[in-house]
Amino acid sequence: MHHRRWCVRRKNRHDNLLSRSVFTFPRMGNLSEVSARDALRVFQKAGFSIMSQRGSHIKMRRALATGKVETIIVPNHKHIKEGTLKKGILRVIGMSTKEFLSLLKK
Repeated sequence: MHHRRWCVRRKNRHDNLLSRSVFTFPRMGNLSEVSARDALRVFQKAGFSIMSQRGSHIKMRRALATGKVETIIVPNHKHIKEGTLKKGILRVIGMSTKEFLSLLKK
């Protein structure tokens, strides 16, 4: 007896959302196309220097005039996710999206 359990499509919880005409995909912001190379260049302009790399993550560090040392980890990917950039890096160092984009354009 041959079982065909493996080929039966399971109902996904997102199937109903995609079939609705009201559903739209979220719009990507200005940071959606930033590569690791561009981000590294921006952070170097902001005073960071590359300390080390482990796998696909690059550690950068800068010393502030107050004596505080800030460390960030930048994923070395073709496109860095917007949430990773905003919440995992920019928020940690206190840099706004506008500041980042202005340094990116220079």
